[in-house]
Amino acid sequence: LFGLELSKEKTRILPFGRYSVSRETFDFLGFTHFNSKTRKGYYTVGHKISRKKKKQFKSNLKKWVKENRNTQFDEFMKALNKKLTGSFNYYSLSGMIREVRNL
Repeated sequence: LFGLELSKEKTRILPFGRYSVSRETFDFLGFTHFNSKTRKGYYTVGHKISRKKKKQFKSNLKKWVKENRNTQFDEFMKALNKKLTGSFNYYSLSGMIREVRNL
């Protein structure tokens, strides 16, 4: 339909799910996904912010702050608040409060 193809270097089948004992992870949409368990011991897919995206976010934010630190304080804080709120809302999944706080 769209003429899309899979890249053999980026595509692989992972053992994943309730009965998998594998510790393998995969990154998708800025998250690292892994097999995990809930506090009650049930299977769940765990999520963390991928290292690459966390590093990229911090470096981009640092660059933005350096470029805009001479703007008026009210405008600076409004823009910074929008950036942080957007990132927190995107990365806030169930069980990730510590990850988001350390972002």
